Amino acid sequence: MRQRTVYLTLAIVCVLLMGSVVSANTLETDVVVVGAGGGGLSAAIEAADAGASVILLEKMAFAGGSTVVSGGIVHAADTVVQAEAGITDSAEDMYQYRMIFANAQVDAALVKLASQKSADAIDFLIANGVEFLPERLYIAGSEPLPRGHRATDGGGGLVRGLTDSVDANPNITLMLETPATDLIHENGRVVGVTAQDKEGEELEIRAKAVVLATGGFGNSMEMLRRHQPHLAALGDSYYWAGTPGATGDGIIMAQKLGAQTVKMESEGGSLVASAVDEVPARNWMIYVNQQGQRFVNEAAFYSFIISQFNQQPQRLAWAVFDSAMLEELDIDEDVVTELVSDGKLAAGGSVEELAAELGIANPQTLVNTIQRHNTDAANGEDTIFDKDPSLLRPLTEGPFYGVQILNRRSLLTIGGLRINTNAEVLTTTGEVIPGLMAAGETVGGLIGEYYPGSGTAIVDAIVFGRIAGQNAAAAK
Repeated sequence: MRQRTVYLTLAIVCVLLMGSVVSANTLETDVVVVGAGGGGLSAAIEAADAGASVILLEKMAFAGGSTVVSGGIVHAADTVVQAEAGITDSAEDMYQYRMIFANAQVDAALVKLASQKSADAIDFLIANGVEFLPERLYIAGSEPLPRGHRATDGGGGLVRGLTDSVDANPNITLMLETPATDLIHENGRVVGVTAQDKEGEELEIRAKAVVLATGGFGNSMEMLRRHQPHLAALGDSYYWAGTPGATGDGIIMAQKLGAQTVKMESEGGSLVASAVDEVPARNWMIYVNQQGQRFVNEAAFYSFIISQFNQQPQRLAWAVFDSAMLEELDIDEDVVTELVSDGKLAAGGSVEELAAELGIANPQTLVNTIQRHNTDAANGEDTIFDKDPSLLRPLTEGPFYGVQILNRRSLLTIGGLRINTNAEVLTTTGEVIPGLMAAGETVGGLIGEYYPGSGTAIVDAIVFGRIAGQNAAAAK
Protein backbone atom coordinates (compact mmCIF):
# COMPACT_ATOMS: atom_id res chain seq x y z
CA MET A 1 0.00 0.00 0.00
CA ARG A 2 2.87 2.34 0.85
CA GLN A 3 4.45 1.77 -2.61
CA ARG A 4 1.16 2.47 -4.37
CA THR A 5 0.70 5.67 -2.34
CA VAL A 6 4.20 6.85 -3.21
CA TYR A 7 3.69 6.02 -6.88
CA LEU A 8 0.37 7.84 -7.13
CA THR A 9 1.76 10.80 -5.21
CA LEU A 10 4.70 11.10 -7.58
CA ALA A 11 2.41 10.79 -10.60
CA ILE A 12 0.10 13.45 -9.26
CA VAL A 13 2.97 15.82 -8.48
CA CYS A 14 4.32 15.39 -12.00
CA VAL A 15 0.96 15.99 -13.59
CA LEU A 16 0.36 19.05 -11.38
CA LEU A 17 3.41 20.56 -13.01
CA MET A 18 1.82 20.27 -16.44
CA GLY A 19 -1.91 19.66 -16.05
CA SER A 20 -4.36 19.00 -13.29
CA VAL A 21 -5.69 16.23 -11.06
CA VAL A 22 -9.42 15.71 -10.70
CA SER A 23 -9.11 12.99 -8.03
CA ALA A 24 -6.51 10.53 -6.76
CA ASN A 25 -7.17 8.16 -9.65
CA THR A 26 -8.16 10.69 -12.31
CA LEU A 27 -5.60 12.80 -14.16
CA GLU A 28 -5.99 15.52 -16.78
CA THR A 29 -3.56 16.52 -19.49
CA ASP A 30 -3.64 17.88 -23.03
CA VAL A 31 -2.38 14.76 -24.82
CA VAL A 32 -2.06 11.10 -23.89
CA VAL A 33 0.42 9.04 -25.87
CA VAL A 34 0.03 5.28 -25.43
CA GLY A 35 3.28 3.42 -26.04
CA ALA A 36 6.86 4.69 -25.68
CA GLY A 37 8.50 3.16 -28.74
CA GLY A 38 9.98 5.20 -31.59
CA GLY A 39 6.58 6.50 -32.70
CA GLY A 40 5.27 7.28 -29.22
CA LEU A 41 8.45 9.01 -28.06
CA SER A 42 8.44 11.16 -31.20
CA ALA A 43 4.76 12.01 -30.72
CA ALA A 44 5.31 13.01 -27.10
CA ILE A 45 8.27 15.24 -27.95
CA GLU A 46 6.43 17.00 -30.78
CA ALA A 47 3.27 17.54 -28.71
CA ALA A 48 5.28 18.90 -25.79
CA ASP A 49 7.35 21.16 -28.05
CA ALA A 50 4.05 22.58 -29.34
CA GLY A 51 3.20 23.58 -25.77
CA ALA A 52 0.93 20.69 -24.81
CA SER A 53 1.12 18.83 -21.53
CA VAL A 54 1.70 15.13 -22.24
CA ILE A 55 1.30 11.90 -20.32
CA LEU A 56 3.24 9.11 -22.01
CA LEU A 57 2.12 5.63 -20.97
CA GLU A 58 4.23 2.50 -21.40
CA LYS A 59 3.11 -0.99 -20.37
CA MET A 60 6.66 -2.36 -20.09
CA ALA A 61 9.23 -1.47 -17.44
CA PHE A 62 11.37 0.23 -20.09
CA ALA A 63 10.84 2.65 -22.94
CA GLY A 64 11.76 1.93 -26.55
CA GLY A 65 9.29 -0.69 -27.78
CA SER A 66 10.52 -2.71 -30.74
CA THR A 67 12.74 0.21 -31.78
CA VAL A 68 15.12 -0.40 -28.88
CA VAL A 69 15.64 -4.06 -29.87
CA SER A 70 16.10 -3.18 -33.55
CA GLY A 71 19.34 -2.39 -35.34
CA GLY A 72 18.54 1.31 -35.05
CA ILE A 73 18.33 1.72 -38.83
CA VAL A 74 16.27 4.51 -40.41
CA HIS A 75 15.40 4.28 -44.11
CA ALA A 76 15.56 7.81 -45.53
CA ALA A 77 16.40 9.81 -48.66
CA ASP A 78 17.92 13.20 -49.48
CA THR A 79 19.37 13.55 -46.00
CA VAL A 80 22.17 15.61 -44.51
CA VAL A 81 24.00 12.36 -43.79
CA GLN A 82 23.83 11.29 -47.45
CA ALA A 83 24.95 14.75 -48.54
CA GLU A 84 27.97 14.53 -46.24
CA ALA A 85 28.80 11.19 -47.86
CA GLY A 86 28.51 12.72 -51.34
CA ILE A 87 25.33 10.80 -52.21
CA THR A 88 22.65 12.48 -54.30
CA ASP A 89 19.19 11.08 -53.63
CA SER A 90 15.55 12.23 -53.70
CA ALA A 91 12.37 11.60 -51.79
CA GLU A 92 10.59 10.97 -55.08
CA ASP A 93 12.99 8.15 -55.96
CA MET A 94 12.47 6.64 -52.51
CA TYR A 95 8.70 6.87 -52.96
CA GLN A 96 8.84 5.21 -56.38
CA TYR A 97 11.05 2.43 -55.00
CA ARG A 98 8.66 1.71 -52.15
CA MET A 99 5.63 1.73 -54.44
CA ILE A 100 7.24 -0.61 -56.96
CA PHE A 101 8.43 -2.93 -54.21
CA ALA A 102 4.91 -3.08 -52.76
CA ASN A 103 3.35 -3.55 -56.20
CA ALA A 104 1.33 -0.42 -55.33
CA GLN A 105 -0.60 -2.42 -52.70
CA VAL A 106 -0.17 0.29 -50.08
CA ASP A 107 -1.65 3.69 -49.27
CA ALA A 108 0.18 5.88 -51.79
CA ALA A 109 -0.48 9.13 -49.94
CA LEU A 110 1.03 7.76 -46.72
CA VAL A 111 4.06 6.29 -48.47
CA LYS A 112 4.66 9.53 -50.36
CA LEU A 113 4.47 11.57 -47.17
CA ALA A 114 6.78 9.17 -45.32
CA SER A 115 9.29 9.47 -48.16
CA GLN A 116 9.02 13.26 -48.30
CA LYS A 117 9.42 13.60 -44.53
CA SER A 118 12.16 10.99 -44.13
CA ALA A 119 14.97 13.56 -44.31
CA ASP A 120 13.17 15.67 -41.69
CA ALA A 121 12.99 12.55 -39.51
CA ILE A 122 16.77 12.24 -39.64
CA ASP A 123 17.12 15.95 -38.76
CA PHE A 124 14.70 15.48 -35.85
CA LEU A 125 16.63 12.49 -34.51
CA ILE A 126 19.96 14.29 -34.81
CA ALA A 127 18.47 17.28 -32.97
CA ASN A 128 17.47 14.85 -30.22
CA GLY A 129 20.96 13.48 -29.76
CA VAL A 130 21.01 10.52 -32.18
CA GLU A 131 24.23 10.12 -34.15
CA PHE A 132 24.41 8.91 -37.76
CA LEU A 133 27.87 8.57 -39.32
CA PRO A 134 28.10 8.95 -43.13
CA GLU A 135 30.49 6.01 -43.39
CA ARG A 136 27.85 3.72 -41.90
CA LEU A 137 25.27 4.33 -44.62
CA TYR A 138 24.40 1.18 -46.53
CA ILE A 139 21.96 -0.25 -49.07
CA ALA A 140 19.17 -1.49 -46.83
CA GLY A 141 16.98 -3.11 -49.46
CA SER A 142 17.08 -3.58 -53.22
CA GLU A 143 17.36 0.11 -54.07
CA PRO A 144 20.37 1.46 -56.00
CA LEU A 145 21.48 3.94 -53.31
CA PRO A 146 22.39 3.60 -49.63
CA ARG A 147 19.37 4.78 -47.64
CA GLY A 148 19.99 2.77 -44.49
CA HIS A 149 21.01 5.25 -41.77
CA ARG A 150 22.52 3.30 -38.88
CA ALA A 151 22.30 5.03 -35.52
CA THR A 152 25.42 4.79 -33.40
CA ASP A 153 24.83 2.06 -30.79
CA GLY A 154 21.89 0.73 -32.79
CA GLY A 155 18.36 0.74 -31.45
CA GLY A 156 19.64 1.55 -27.99
CA GLY A 157 21.40 4.66 -29.27
CA LEU A 158 18.35 5.79 -31.20
CA VAL A 159 15.99 5.35 -28.25
CA ARG A 160 18.45 6.84 -25.78
CA GLY A 161 18.46 10.12 -27.69
CA LEU A 162 14.66 10.29 -27.65
CA THR A 163 14.25 9.23 -24.03
CA ASP A 164 16.85 11.78 -22.92
CA SER A 165 14.72 14.45 -24.60
CA VAL A 166 11.56 13.11 -22.96
CA ASP A 167 13.19 13.06 -19.54
CA ALA A 168 14.44 16.62 -19.96
CA ASN A 169 11.07 17.99 -21.10
CA PRO A 170 8.98 19.37 -18.21
CA ASN A 171 5.81 19.04 -20.29
CA ILE A 172 6.09 15.24 -20.48
CA THR A 173 5.32 12.71 -17.75
CA LEU A 174 6.50 9.20 -18.62
CA MET A 175 4.66 6.48 -16.68
CA LEU A 176 6.24 3.03 -17.03
CA GLU A 177 4.47 -0.24 -16.21
CA THR A 178 1.19 1.56 -16.82
CA PRO A 179 -0.75 -0.07 -19.66
CA ALA A 180 -3.73 1.66 -21.19
CA THR A 181 -6.76 -0.58 -21.01
CA ASP A 182 -9.35 1.28 -23.07
CA LEU A 183 -10.25 4.53 -24.78
CA ILE A 184 -12.71 6.95 -23.26
CA HIS A 185 -15.21 7.98 -25.93
CA GLU A 186 -17.79 10.65 -25.17
CA ASN A 187 -20.02 12.82 -27.32
CA GLY A 188 -18.54 11.44 -30.53
CA ARG A 189 -14.85 11.91 -29.72
CA VAL A 190 -12.00 10.29 -27.81
CA VAL A 191 -11.36 12.20 -24.58
CA GLY A 192 -8.79 10.04 -22.82
CA VAL A 193 -7.90 6.53 -21.70
CA THR A 194 -8.27 4.21 -18.79
CA ALA A 195 -5.10 2.58 -17.54
CA GLN A 196 -3.67 0.45 -14.76
CA ASP A 197 -0.95 1.64 -12.43
CA LYS A 198 1.89 -0.52 -11.12
CA GLU A 199 -0.33 -1.92 -8.41
CA GLY A 200 -3.11 -2.86 -10.83
CA GLU A 201 -5.37 0.00 -9.76
CA GLU A 202 -7.38 1.76 -12.45
CA LEU A 203 -6.49 5.26 -13.58
CA GLU A 204 -8.60 7.55 -15.72
CA ILE A 205 -6.62 10.03 -17.79
CA ARG A 206 -8.58 12.80 -19.50
CA ALA A 207 -7.13 14.58 -22.53
CA LYS A 208 -8.01 16.56 -25.65
CA ALA A 209 -6.46 13.86 -27.85
CA VAL A 210 -4.93 10.39 -27.69
CA VAL A 211 -2.10 8.98 -29.79
CA LEU A 212 -1.95 5.18 -30.07
CA ALA A 213 1.60 3.93 -30.56
CA THR A 214 1.39 0.55 -28.86
CA GLY A 215 3.22 -1.42 -31.55
CA GLY A 216 2.00 -4.40 -33.52
CA PHE A 217 0.63 -7.80 -32.50
CA GLY A 218 3.56 -10.14 -33.14
CA ASN A 219 3.60 -11.32 -29.54
CA SER A 220 -0.12 -12.14 -29.38
CA MET A 221 -0.76 -15.75 -30.35
CA GLU A 222 -4.49 -15.04 -30.24
CA MET A 223 -4.22 -12.29 -32.87
CA LEU A 224 -1.81 -14.37 -34.96
CA ARG A 225 -4.29 -17.24 -34.97
CA ARG A 226 -6.96 -14.85 -36.20
CA HIS A 227 -4.95 -12.97 -38.81
CA GLN A 228 -1.84 -15.03 -39.61
CA PRO A 229 -2.68 -18.65 -38.88
CA HIS A 230 0.37 -19.91 -40.76
CA LEU A 231 2.67 -18.27 -38.22
CA ALA A 232 0.51 -19.31 -35.28
CA ALA A 233 0.58 -22.91 -36.51
CA LEU A 234 4.36 -22.96 -36.02
CA GLY A 235 3.78 -23.01 -32.26
CA ASP A 236 7.06 -23.06 -30.36
CA SER A 237 8.98 -22.73 -33.64
CA TYR A 238 7.62 -19.23 -34.11
CA TYR A 239 10.09 -16.57 -33.02
CA TRP A 240 9.08 -13.00 -32.24
CA ALA A 241 12.03 -10.60 -32.41
CA GLY A 242 10.23 -7.45 -31.26
CA THR A 243 9.20 -6.15 -27.86
CA PRO A 244 7.25 -8.52 -25.58
CA GLY A 245 4.66 -5.73 -25.25
CA ALA A 246 3.54 -6.00 -28.90
CA THR A 247 0.18 -7.64 -28.29
CA GLY A 248 -2.05 -5.43 -30.45
CA ASP A 249 -3.48 -3.35 -27.59
CA GLY A 250 -3.99 -0.13 -29.54
CA ILE A 251 -5.51 -1.92 -32.52
CA ILE A 252 -8.00 -3.71 -30.29
CA MET A 253 -8.98 -0.53 -28.43
CA ALA A 254 -9.54 1.42 -31.64
CA GLN A 255 -11.54 -1.39 -33.26
CA LYS A 256 -14.09 -1.07 -30.45
CA LEU A 257 -14.82 2.39 -31.86
CA GLY A 258 -15.23 1.11 -35.41
CA ALA A 259 -11.67 1.73 -36.58
CA GLN A 260 -10.64 0.19 -39.88
CA THR A 261 -7.65 -2.15 -40.13
CA VAL A 262 -5.55 -2.97 -43.20
CA LYS A 263 -2.98 -5.63 -44.14
CA MET A 264 -3.63 -7.68 -41.00
CA GLU A 265 -3.10 -10.92 -42.93
CA SER A 266 0.24 -9.94 -44.45
CA GLU A 267 3.39 -11.74 -43.29
CA GLY A 268 5.60 -8.99 -44.73
CA GLY A 269 7.55 -8.58 -41.52
CA SER A 270 8.70 -12.19 -41.18
CA LEU A 271 11.91 -13.88 -42.32
CA VAL A 272 13.18 -17.31 -43.26
CA ALA A 273 15.27 -18.92 -40.53
CA SER A 274 16.48 -22.32 -39.45
CA ALA A 275 13.90 -24.43 -37.63
CA VAL A 276 16.61 -25.35 -35.10
CA ASP A 277 18.08 -22.52 -33.05
CA GLU A 278 21.30 -24.44 -32.40
CA VAL A 279 22.00 -24.74 -36.14
CA PRO A 280 21.50 -21.35 -37.80
CA ALA A 281 21.09 -21.19 -41.57
CA ARG A 282 24.00 -19.24 -43.08
CA ASN A 283 24.28 -17.61 -46.47
CA TRP A 284 27.27 -19.78 -47.40
CA MET A 285 25.08 -22.89 -47.21
CA ILE A 286 22.74 -23.82 -50.08
CA TYR A 287 18.95 -23.76 -49.80
CA VAL A 288 17.11 -26.54 -51.60
CA ASN A 289 13.43 -27.41 -52.05
CA GLN A 290 11.78 -30.82 -51.85
CA GLN A 291 12.90 -31.54 -55.42
CA GLY A 292 16.51 -31.11 -54.27
CA GLN A 293 17.03 -27.92 -56.28
CA ARG A 294 18.42 -24.56 -55.21
CA PHE A 295 15.72 -21.90 -55.51
CA VAL A 296 17.36 -18.64 -54.42
CA ASN A 297 20.56 -16.72 -53.90
CA GLU A 298 21.09 -17.49 -50.22
CA ALA A 299 22.80 -14.11 -49.70
CA ALA A 300 20.04 -12.07 -51.32
CA PHE A 301 18.00 -9.38 -49.56
CA TYR A 302 15.91 -11.17 -46.94
CA SER A 303 12.58 -10.07 -48.41
CA PHE A 304 13.53 -11.63 -51.74
CA ILE A 305 14.53 -14.89 -50.02
CA ILE A 306 11.20 -15.17 -48.26
CA SER A 307 9.29 -14.35 -51.45
CA GLN A 308 11.02 -17.25 -53.19
CA PHE A 309 10.59 -19.54 -50.18
CA ASN A 310 6.85 -18.88 -50.11
CA GLN A 311 6.62 -20.11 -53.70
CA GLN A 312 8.09 -23.54 -52.96
CA PRO A 313 5.68 -26.49 -52.83
CA GLN A 314 4.24 -26.83 -49.33
CA ARG A 315 6.84 -24.26 -48.21
CA LEU A 316 9.31 -27.10 -47.71
CA ALA A 317 13.00 -26.22 -47.92
CA TRP A 318 16.30 -27.03 -46.22
CA ALA A 319 19.69 -25.45 -45.68
CA VAL A 320 22.24 -28.06 -46.77
CA PHE A 321 25.89 -28.12 -45.66
CA ASP A 322 28.81 -30.45 -45.02
CA SER A 323 31.03 -31.35 -42.08
CA ALA A 324 33.49 -28.55 -42.76
CA MET A 325 30.68 -26.02 -42.53
CA LEU A 326 29.37 -27.67 -39.37
CA GLU A 327 32.78 -27.17 -37.73
CA GLU A 328 32.57 -23.48 -38.61
CA LEU A 329 29.26 -23.26 -36.71
CA ASP A 330 31.18 -24.44 -33.63
CA ILE A 331 28.41 -26.67 -32.27
CA ASP A 332 29.23 -29.20 -29.58
CA GLU A 333 29.43 -32.75 -30.97
CA ASP A 334 27.04 -34.08 -28.34
CA VAL A 335 24.45 -31.46 -29.39
CA VAL A 336 24.77 -32.52 -33.04
CA THR A 337 24.29 -36.17 -32.08
CA GLU A 338 21.21 -35.33 -30.03
CA LEU A 339 19.69 -33.18 -32.80
CA VAL A 340 20.20 -35.96 -35.34
CA SER A 341 18.75 -38.53 -32.93
CA ASP A 342 15.69 -36.32 -32.33
CA GLY A 343 15.13 -35.87 -36.06
CA LYS A 344 15.75 -32.12 -35.91
CA LEU A 345 18.90 -32.31 -38.01
CA ALA A 346 19.14 -34.64 -41.02
CA ALA A 347 22.46 -36.35 -41.66
CA GLY A 348 23.83 -38.71 -44.29
CA GLY A 349 27.20 -40.25 -44.99
CA SER A 350 26.65 -39.41 -48.67
CA VAL A 351 24.57 -36.86 -50.51
CA GLU A 352 22.23 -39.66 -51.60
CA GLU A 353 21.71 -40.71 -47.97
CA LEU A 354 21.01 -37.13 -46.98
CA ALA A 355 18.46 -36.82 -49.78
CA ALA A 356 16.68 -39.89 -48.47
CA GLU A 357 16.64 -38.43 -44.94
CA LEU A 358 15.14 -35.20 -46.28
CA GLY A 359 12.44 -37.07 -48.22
CA ILE A 360 13.65 -35.86 -51.61
CA ALA A 361 12.00 -38.12 -54.20
CA ASN A 362 14.94 -38.27 -56.60
CA PRO A 363 18.26 -38.23 -54.70
CA GLN A 364 20.17 -37.76 -57.95
CA THR A 365 18.69 -34.27 -58.27
CA LEU A 366 20.35 -33.20 -55.01
CA VAL A 367 23.58 -34.86 -56.14
CA ASN A 368 23.47 -32.86 -59.37
CA THR A 369 22.65 -29.65 -57.50
CA ILE A 370 25.64 -30.04 -55.19
CA GLN A 371 27.97 -31.06 -58.02
CA ARG A 372 27.08 -27.92 -59.97
CA HIS A 373 27.46 -25.80 -56.85
CA ASN A 374 30.89 -27.31 -56.16
CA THR A 375 32.00 -26.60 -59.73
CA ASP A 376 30.80 -23.01 -59.40
CA ALA A 377 32.64 -22.69 -56.07
CA ALA A 378 35.85 -23.94 -57.68
CA ASN A 379 35.46 -21.49 -60.56
CA GLY A 380 34.43 -18.59 -58.32
CA GLU A 381 31.14 -17.93 -60.12
CA ASP A 382 27.55 -18.83 -59.21
CA THR A 383 26.16 -19.64 -62.64
CA ILE A 384 22.57 -19.90 -61.36
CA PHE A 385 21.96 -17.04 -58.93
CA ASP A 386 25.16 -14.96 -59.09
CA LYS A 387 25.88 -15.21 -55.36
CA ASP A 388 28.92 -13.35 -54.07
CA PRO A 389 31.90 -15.60 -54.93
CA SER A 390 33.33 -15.17 -51.42
CA LEU A 391 30.28 -17.04 -50.11
CA LEU A 392 30.61 -20.02 -52.45
CA ARG A 393 31.75 -22.91 -50.25
CA PRO A 394 32.09 -26.41 -51.71
CA LEU A 395 30.18 -29.26 -50.06
CA THR A 396 32.64 -32.14 -50.22
CA GLU A 397 33.25 -33.48 -46.72
CA GLY A 398 30.76 -36.00 -45.35
CA PRO A 399 28.70 -36.51 -43.35
CA PHE A 400 26.33 -34.08 -45.04
CA TYR A 401 23.59 -32.24 -43.16
CA GLY A 402 20.27 -30.57 -43.77
CA VAL A 403 18.19 -28.39 -41.45
CA GLN A 404 14.68 -27.26 -42.33
CA ILE A 405 14.16 -23.56 -42.92
CA LEU A 406 10.84 -21.93 -42.10
CA ASN A 407 9.08 -18.61 -42.40
CA ARG A 408 9.30 -18.35 -38.62
CA ARG A 409 11.23 -15.27 -37.49
CA SER A 410 8.97 -12.21 -37.25
CA LEU A 411 10.54 -8.76 -36.95
CA LEU A 412 7.29 -6.85 -37.06
CA THR A 413 3.65 -7.06 -38.07
CA ILE A 414 2.70 -4.69 -40.86
CA GLY A 415 -1.07 -4.72 -40.47
CA GLY A 416 -2.81 -2.16 -38.32
CA LEU A 417 -5.12 0.83 -38.16
CA ARG A 418 -5.88 2.88 -41.24
CA ILE A 419 -4.92 6.53 -40.84
CA ASN A 420 -4.94 9.60 -43.05
CA THR A 421 -1.99 11.91 -43.70
CA ASN A 422 -2.81 13.76 -40.46
CA ALA A 423 -2.26 10.48 -38.59
CA GLU A 424 -5.96 10.47 -37.63
CA VAL A 425 -7.54 7.04 -37.23
CA LEU A 426 -10.31 6.26 -39.72
CA THR A 427 -13.45 4.18 -39.33
CA THR A 428 -14.52 1.37 -41.64
CA THR A 429 -16.53 3.96 -43.57
CA GLY A 430 -13.52 6.26 -43.95
CA GLU A 431 -14.51 8.87 -41.37
CA VAL A 432 -12.12 10.38 -38.85
CA ILE A 433 -12.47 9.30 -35.22
CA PRO A 434 -12.16 12.72 -33.55
CA GLY A 435 -9.43 12.96 -30.96
CA LEU A 436 -7.67 9.73 -31.98
CA MET A 437 -4.32 9.50 -33.78
CA ALA A 438 -1.96 6.59 -34.34
CA ALA A 439 1.62 5.94 -35.36
CA GLY A 440 4.26 3.24 -35.58
CA GLU A 441 3.52 -0.45 -35.90
CA THR A 442 -0.04 0.19 -34.72
CA VAL A 443 -0.65 1.60 -38.23
CA GLY A 444 -1.15 -0.42 -41.43
CA GLY A 445 -1.10 0.42 -45.11
CA LEU A 446 2.51 1.57 -45.46
CA ILE A 447 4.20 -1.75 -46.27
CA GLY A 448 3.15 -4.39 -48.77
CA GLU A 449 3.61 -8.15 -48.78
CA TYR A 450 7.37 -7.90 -48.41
CA TYR A 451 9.54 -5.53 -46.39
CA PRO A 452 11.18 -2.94 -48.70
CA GLY A 453 14.29 -2.27 -46.65
CA SER A 454 15.77 -2.20 -43.17
CA GLY A 455 14.59 0.85 -41.26
CA THR A 456 11.35 1.35 -43.19
CA ALA A 457 9.13 0.74 -40.16
CA ILE A 458 11.26 3.03 -38.02
CA VAL A 459 11.16 5.97 -40.41
CA ASP A 460 7.40 5.52 -40.75
CA ALA A 461 7.08 5.49 -36.95
CA ILE A 462 9.13 8.67 -36.56
CA VAL A 463 7.36 10.53 -39.39
CA PHE A 464 3.82 9.72 -38.31
CA GLY A 465 4.65 9.90 -34.62
CA ARG A 466 5.73 13.49 -35.15
CA ILE A 467 2.63 14.30 -37.21
CA ALA A 468 0.37 12.66 -34.62
CA GLY A 469 1.99 14.60 -31.82
CA GLN A 470 1.66 17.91 -33.61
CA ASN A 471 -1.99 17.36 -34.49
CA ALA A 472 -2.85 16.01 -31.05
CA ALA A 473 -1.38 19.18 -29.49
CA ALA A 474 -3.56 21.29 -31.78
CA ALA A 475 -6.76 19.39 -30.93
CA LYS A 476 -9.58 21.49 -29.45
